[in-house]
Amino acid sequence: MADLRELKAATIAKLFREGLRGEPLKQTEIGEVPGNWQIKALTACCEKPQYGYTESSSEKPIGPKFLRITDLTENGVDWESVPYCKCSEDDFIKYQLKSGDILVARIGATTGKNHLIVSCPKAVFASYLIRLRAKPDLAPKFLSNFMDSAIYWKQVRATKGQNLKGGMSGAILSQILMPFPSEPEQKEISDAVTIINRNISYAVEKYLHAKVLFSSTLNQLMTGKVRVSVPLGDG
Repeated sequence: MADLRELKAATIAKLFREGLRGEPLKQTEIGEVPGNWQIKALTACCEKPQYGYTESSSEKPIGPKFLRITDLTENGVDWESVPYCKCSEDDFIKYQLKSGDILVARIGATTGKNHLIVSCPKAVFASYLIRLRAKPDLAPKFLSNFMDSAIYWKQVRATKGQNLKGGMSGAILSQILMPFPSEPEQKEISDAVTIINRNISYAVEKYLHAKVLFSSTLNQLMTGKVRVSVPLGDG
């Protein structure tokens, strides 16, 4: 599985360096990119980063779902397990999650990682998360893909030390520079990454199925539920 993830990282790096149209490259402050791409700071192509809502979570449905940093996993969000919180109407309007929102972890082992909201129930996001909302000419999926790239992570690691706690902040996010192709090419690149992710998911699913099958077969052999007949030789 590590090989697949390394291949994905290398492919994304190539996509964000060369694009999909074979154009001549130009040198920029974040490295080589296709000649007609722009370089923009996130502050120019996103709304101002917003910190999340501070409140106690509850297992009782006393308000909207309360998405926390711990609810974001490699496999997405299990909304059934996300708790609730008390929330006034004004606060709900301010912190409500919508399709296309990107949440960034502020602290912990996942600092800097992003999660794209594709769909969600009535929910708000907690204070250890930062929300980014792309402006109309930036596709949220492209932004999320960029935030998985080496270009993004190199900048995060270089600037994170400016935060005394070593975490992510709205100021750090605002400084991040990103390659900015046309909207059609943003979609093409996002579609290419989606295919990569789908193939990795399929490979992981096959691997896990084979692992379960092997474990089950081994258990049956060890417990004598299945016996192997060894043919005798002629001698």
